[in-house]
Amino acid sequence: EKDMLMYSGMLGKSTRVIFDYWLEDKPGLMQMNREAEQRNTILKVWKKAGMQPEDVGLMADVDEVFSRDFLRAIQVCDFEPLRPG
Repeated sequence: EKDMLMYSGMLGKSTRVIFDYWLEDKPGLMQMNREAEQRNTILKVWKKAGMQPEDVGLMADVDEVFSRDFLRAIQVCDFEPLRPG
């Protein structure tokens, strides 16, 4: 499944797909603190990957699925408060 997303071109020929895993075991992190740490790690990976303000990153829990319509809306939506620069 990972290879299908990375190499099929289904997300566009120039879309870079990155997979990473959060494997750090910190037993002291509970509930929302663990989720916040995971999301902060994702943001660091995006920054390291060279994401720019005009790039779109999607972050979701495993039980949250984006519809095709939602993904298309993200591509074409022009929402002034979110415009880069």
